[in-house]
Amino acid sequence: MTEKKDGQEPTVSVLDYGAGLGSGLWAANDVFKSQKMAAVEPNMAMRKLGKFLSENTDDNLYNALWVDSLAMIPQGEKGKFDIVILGYVLQEIPSAKGRQLVIDALWQRLKDNGVFIVVEPGSPKGYRFVHSFRQWILKTKTRDEANIIAPCPHQHACPMAANANAWCNFSQITIRYPNEIFPKKPQERDMVNEKFSFLCV
Repeated sequence: MTEKKDGQEPTVSVLDYGAGLGSGLWAANDVFKSQKMAAVEPNMAMRKLGKFLSENTDDNLYNALWVDSLAMIPQGEKGKFDIVILGYVLQEIPSAKGRQLVIDALWQRLKDNGVFIVVEPGSPKGYRFVHSFRQWILKTKTRDEANIIAPCPHQHACPMAANANAWCNFSQITIRYPNEIFPKKPQERDMVNEKFSFLCV
């Protein structure tokens, strides 16, 4: 994170991998008003729509870089970020080897003292993917390299992992778009209690 100068807000750089329509960027922009942003989304239709939505704003989102591959972001220090978001991606990768390759590649894009955020659906399966990432941190990283900061700021075993009938998850009430923007099925509610599991390192 670049320090404040002359009363300006610090510049925070954000990488949203598997960005979809850019929800990670929108969330980060809501907290950090001055930032460098990049979105990696391989699906062309999602990428085009996400870019279109971000370009039609009055804030920093219109400057976001939208690419279809991590390889399209410059290497070296210019290609490192204060915040790396991996949201709702791990379940879409069919093999453990593939998931690890993505995590390794993204970890290399994290600045020193940066924050790596993994989010998955708040289901037993989603939690297991998040917990697997947590185990990788504990087994391969020293405290000088990585510290778990949320949801539980400790480096001990997750007490819920040993219980097959329990999983760590949280919920957030979200409001669906009105019917005139995005039609809903008759049985769909206007408000949804969205559950998710996450880890910040």
